[in-house]
Amino acid sequence: MGAEEITRDIPNVGEESLRDLDEKGIVRIGAWVTPGDILVGKITPKGKTRTDR
Repeated sequence: MGAEEITRDIPNVGEESLRDLDEKGIVRIGAWVTPGDILVGKITPKGKTRTDR
């Protein structure tokens, strides 16, 4: 596993969900947020998965 990273580039998340994030991935001051909105764009690299059995 790798270190967590704060970013605006979140895989599989539409632009509409990211509309209130700044270029660093943190919600803009003064943004109107509602339950379920993304406040911080954080990704965690996944470790390699084992597929052989």
